[in-house]
Amino acid sequence: MSGENPGQKRKVLASAFIIGTALLMFVPDTMFRKSEGEHLLFVFISIVLFIISLILAENAGWGFRGNKKPLIGDFVRLFLSRYFVGEMTTSLYGLLIFVVFAAILTAWLPDSIENENWVWTVGLAFYFLGTIFLTAWVYPAPKKEKERSNKPVPTKYLVYGLSRPTNWEILEKISPDCRELRRNIPFKKENNEWRALTEEEIKELQESDRGGRPPVLNLVPLYASLYYRRKRLEGVYLLITDDHIAKSEDVKKYLREFFERASSRECLNVGFTVHWWDGGTLEIGNGEERKVEVKFVHVKTGQNVREVFKEILNSEINDIIEQDSEEVAFNITGGTAAMSAAMMLHAVRGDAHAEYMWQGKQYFNHEPVETQEKQYSNGEHKGTLAAVDVDIFDLDVLVREMREYFEREYERKLHEK
Repeated sequence: MSGENPGQKRKVLASAFIIGTALLMFVPDTMFRKSEGEHLLFVFISIVLFIISLILAENAGWGFRGNKKPLIGDFVRLFLSRYFVGEMTTSLYGLLIFVVFAAILTAWLPDSIENENWVWTVGLAFYFLGTIFLTAWVYPAPKKEKERSNKPVPTKYLVYGLSRPTNWEILEKISPDCRELRRNIPFKKENNEWRALTEEEIKELQESDRGGRPPVLNLVPLYASLYYRRKRLEGVYLLITDDHIAKSEDVKKYLREFFERASSRECLNVGFTVHWWDGGTLEIGNGEERKVEVKFVHVKTGQNVREVFKEILNSEINDIIEQDSEEVAFNITGGTAAMSAAMMLHAVRGDAHAEYMWQGKQYFNHEPVETQEKQYSNGEHKGTLAAVDVDIFDLDVLVREMREYFEREYERKLHEK
């Protein structure tokens, strides 16, 4: 990720406040001519920290009762489950919060109550709350969306699950401008030869009540995603299974043809550097616009969600998500159902994007993304490519699901013994 990270800056400043205030407990009270153990300087600064943290939290978008901002009470209510437990495993700031809270709740606070040192108890309470509200500043309130749109995001990186190489011989019939790939044109077989349906045939098909639909090359969703982000695209990660490995020569042949056609000036006008799964690199196209890296991730059979999830987790894809999740999109149209499910889980887990290509004859002969923005409001548009909302659960649901998951795992392990 390029540029400075404002969230990281806030973590550093918040850490300095938290550590600095805690160290004041070790300043001798005799400096203030008070009895030993009251920690008056610590108490005073803790109150100041609490007031400043409230102001900072409100400035970060968290509101109080009676306004339209997300309530800071909700942040406090969900703090332990989201920012304390989850953040502890992902950053030094989370570890610091863990240590400070453990010290307050298991040592300092019990000692102050046992010794009936109520001044110190009050200071610890303000310090505890100040730390929480300061963390609310570190994690600003989410901005309210004006209108949910299903227009996909043109990210720099694309992850796509390859389907089985059926009907890939249709590539030989694709026109030089890749119109059939771009506009989702179906094909039909006549006299053992594939041909694209004409606009009149497509219109007649869409107006008829006949069930079923003619075949479409299953690489069309991949091309649609490439075409949509052709101005920004830097990397493509294709998930492949044992079936692709078994048919290695045919898969390589057709993928080479696909990228050669896609790289032309009339299509994407980009160059591809293809890194084959079994070694070797192939340079395709001149790349007048840019060079795009194509890499493969072997997900074994592709039929086991956990297996696919693990292979993605251990791949370069996960590294990119950790660096800049906003620039990663999973197209869940291709591949197996298990591959799509695993990709959705990674999109939710990593706060990345997901998209899908609409199926059905009503989406034949349409661009991946229509130019009219209004067609993307309220889920209504004529483009074939659409974003998938990964924010399908609120935090309460996620916390509950996580708790139930650990309970199921615990019971399963008990039965295994």
